[in-house]
Amino acid sequence: MNTPSLSLFYSVVLSFLFVFESYAYFSSIIPILIDRSFGDETEFNSKLNRRKAVLRSWFFGSFSIACGYALFMIKHNENKYLILFYFVIGIVLMFLLHYLPKKIENNVYYKDFDDSTPIVKVLDDLKKSKFNEDEIRSLFDNALKYNYFNCEFYQFERLIKLEGNHKKINWLPVGRKKIPNKKLLLSFLNEIFGNQFIKIDKKVVCSFINNNFDLKDYPMNPDNVGKWVTGKNKEKA
Repeated sequence: MNTPSLSLFYSVVLSFLFVFESYAYFSSIIPILIDRSFGDETEFNSKLNRRKAVLRSWFFGSFSIACGYALFMIKHNENKYLILFYFVIGIVLMFLLHYLPKKIENNVYYKDFDDSTPIVKVLDDLKKSKFNEDEIRSLFDNALKYNYFNCEFYQFERLIKLEGNHKKINWLPVGRKKIPNKKLLLSFLNEIFGNQFIKIDKKVVCSFINNNFDLKDYPMNPDNVGKWVTGKNKEKA
């Protein structure tokens, strides 16, 4: 393969990776911008999403610079070994800049957003439901019927009995932009636990839900609970 053909091939590969990264970036950033402008934006989500947006934007900018530099050097070099060198450098940098944000988010970037409440506090404030075994089974079957979650019966039973120490339940219903339907989850649990979620501390509600349910990247927070309680009070009025 001659030098112009090599340059074209490498440039196409790098350009394809840039298009893919651009799609991934804008797919993640647009929902954040929409929520901030038009959605159910809360104080907690605002801080968390702002961090995500800034982090991803910095890395996407660096990714773009690495790609542009590699394309520029490939285009303006005739030595096939130098072309290969800049292609490899570009690929390595682009992959690093693609995966590093996820590593940072998972390890250190959001530690100061831990708003957990000790389990003792949860158990003090939230009282067990008084359902028997058959009633718990009926509630479980009904929840599966409406596709609320997919879990084993023992997980749901331990949830009802406030026993904890089980794998998180994957909450399935979603709303706009595939964000978990938190209002439905709150109403579902409030009914099971005898209307307690309206009365107890919002942080306790959040801790209980986040410890027992997998809501992906959208944990329950006090603002969500506050808006749900307000809506419930309006329904009663």
